[in-house]
Amino acid sequence: MFNFESVDPSYVSSCLKNLYQEEQRFTQASKPYTSNFWQGKSPAAEVELFKYRFNAHNGHGTEYYYDPDVLCLGCSVTVGQGLPHEFTWPKIVESFTGLKVNVVGDSGASITRIWNAAQFHMAHFGRPQKILFLMPNLERIFYPSTRKEGWYSLDYLYGIKNYVKENSQSPFFFKDFDQKKQMIVLESAIEQFCLTLTQMYHVAKLFGIKIHLFSWHKPTHDVLLDISKHTSILDNFVLGLESSFRIGHKQVAVPDCGDSNCVFNSVEVYGLAKRLWEWADEKDFSHPGLHAHLHWAEVMGQLKLSDSFISDIKIGER
Repeated sequence: MFNFESVDPSYVSSCLKNLYQEEQRFTQASKPYTSNFWQGKSPAAEVELFKYRFNAHNGHGTEYYYDPDVLCLGCSVTVGQGLPHEFTWPKIVESFTGLKVNVVGDSGASITRIWNAAQFHMAHFGRPQKILFLMPNLERIFYPSTRKEGWYSLDYLYGIKNYVKENSQSPFFFKDFDQKKQMIVLESAIEQFCLTLTQMYHVAKLFGIKIHLFSWHKPTHDVLLDISKHTSILDNFVLGLESSFRIGHKQVAVPDCGDSNCVFNSVEVYGLAKRLWEWADEKDFSHPGLHAHLHWAEVMGQLKLSDSFISDIKIGER
């Protein structure tokens, strides 16, 4: 039987403090960005073709707008790890439409963690007219850590080997307040995914925000399509219902790009755009490049990009 008296109140306080501190970086000017993912310590970040640009709130790109038209949400794909921010799908949507676009997300973040940060961001910068959420794989789980870094998003499937290596213990085992070994189960990640969907549904209904969902992870997107047939919870969401995908690393889903006849292939691009067309860099485990982001911009923004816009893509003023 669990001994509640063994719960340390300072641990609860620490969890809340760490969570608040993590959220703050989306809402107030903070110290220079120091994430390992963006400082050459991750294969996907070891690039020399350009320099990343961060705003005063540690977001990748230009400064945040107040009362933005669009809020784009996602993980490393959306925030642009491995690409200059001009080549990311949110920036492409902004450049093509002229709308005010803010981007909230983090490398390796779970769906729940991203949505949690988005709510804090909206409380500070105002609610948008639309939310475009390119969701990561649903089995990532958001959990508290006893380390100083605070909360983590752990990829349940792909993170097992790294977790064992870093912690020298069995996957996802930890000791509870009674010093008994426990394990984070996959069902917990699924529960977080479902809870996040319901929260988004109610926020959209309460504030009249249009939400557009897609996932770069094809199995997760297939789940979204399937549950849309069995519940009304997604009625307020416009799902990208594309049937053709290009499948790459970790089953990355790129809509309407199932073969070499992609319409974008006929458009000439030069310079850095050409170098980063297919992949965000030339290392192993690369993130998808400009080509994929153009497709995501069309699907997420419900746009039809012109050939002239694509051929004119270039690095902006830095």
